[in-house]
Amino acid sequence: MKNIIKFQVPIEVSARHIHLSEGDFIKLFGKNKSFKAAFSLSQKGQFASTSYVKVLSKDGTKNIVLRVLGPFRKVSQIELSLSDAYNLGYTVPLRISGDLKQAPKLKVKSNLNNILVPAIVPLRHLHVPKDISQKYQLTNGEKVLCKINGDRQVTLEKITIRVDEMATLALHLDTDEGNACGIQKIGKGEILKQ
Repeated sequence: MKNIIKFQVPIEVSARHIHLSEGDFIKLFGKNKSFKAAFSLSQKGQFASTSYVKVLSKDGTKNIVLRVLGPFRKVSQIELSLSDAYNLGYTVPLRISGDLKQAPKLKVKSNLNNILVPAIVPLRHLHVPKDISQKYQLTNGEKVLCKINGDRQVTLEKITIRVDEMATLALHLDTDEGNACGIQKIGKGEILKQ
């Protein structure tokens, strides 16, 4: 039987948001609007901006507000929870960020313009810097488990490893998963790997 590798990780609940390309940002906010950071996120170089948009429901009768995260991406994408998608009337696929094949395009609205942007529900994933990936023999795309203790103790499976030199170690869950685990914004867990 293989030895089980165990190590502690911080857990962050990632609320719904949108990533925009520079071109789509200009379409929504105009050439003169600057892309300003409100605060930094845990992943190096990433930030929550001061800009917001609305994404409209399928029938156009309701909307939810999304904060724009930076920096600019090559391709725009919306990241929702399954509950968000259900409330908007859409079936949105569970995907790793950037995998937008056959993802539905939702109507995004600003005071200036409307555009269509593909939407996904992000798969739970663990950001891992290269040194930690080597220490614990983790490879990009590999799946691991995470045990979360507390009043709503749970073990999450199929957590996708995302190795990057710029990464800060953190397990990212969406708000539905965070609520199910009893975590509102930040928590901690134990990664288990055979």
